[in-house]
Amino acid sequence: MYIINEENHSNLCAAEDICVGILWLIRNDWLNGKTIGIDENDNDFLLKDIVPKADENKYLIFAYLMELFNNEGKTGVFNFLEKFGFYFNEIEVA
Repeated sequence: MYIINEENHSNLCAAEDICVGILWLIRNDWLNGKTIGIDENDNDFLLKDIVPKADENKYLIFAYLMELFNNEGKTGVFNFLEKFGFYFNEIEVA
């Protein structure tokens, strides 16, 4: 289970797994084509610059992140989301 935080907000939600958490971020418009990220040189960019047409169909973001998960695992997904200020913190539930 994960607690999802955003850089300018504390706890946004709890999710049972990464996929559910990403879908929550998309459905609640935290992740869309206009979401601003910051690269390693402190330059701003839009999510739609990485995921073409994400501003037209925000669920393309989910497909992109699932492909990233398949290629780089959860660390790759977490590193990507951190560029947009989202942090997944794993918690243990009794």
